[in-house]
Amino acid sequence: MFDQHKVLMGAAGLLLRDDKDHVLLVKPHYKQVWHLPGGLMEHGETPRQAAWRETLEETGLDVAVRRLLVVDFKSDTEDRPACVQFVFDGGYLSERQLKAIVLQPNEISAWRTAPRDEAVTLVQAGGAASRLAQTFAALDSGVTAYLEDGQPL
Repeated sequence: MFDQHKVLMGAAGLLLRDDKDHVLLVKPHYKQVWHLPGGLMEHGETPRQAAWRETLEETGLDVAVRRLLVVDFKSDTEDRPACVQFVFDGGYLSERQLKAIVLQPNEISAWRTAPRDEAVTLVQAGGAASRLAQTFAALDSGVTAYLEDGQPL
């Protein structure tokens, strides 16, 4: 058996926006908060591949994964091992794409779009709110951000 606190996990998410620049968020059954489409990387998978696969699984959307916006090292806790979280730009979704969203029924209970400030409030768990705010800053500046526990250094 392995010591979970000596394991480093990887996860990846995708920032997708509508034509009003509102952010696509999904709500898992097992969490009280919303988050960007994404999830844990599988064995042999790159962060970019994980962001694409998880978005496809959670929403049914097959979208291009563009530039890396944020890398966030999340320290281990009693509940989970340390994790490196990657957030990529997925670009804009058309009205047709939004209408075609099909949620993964055993994992995702709902989806919505929200303006940036509201999206930050909706993901307010741990470093997630700060990470999302830093994701917007990286998108706007064109500079990838490195964070630790959601905070810039």
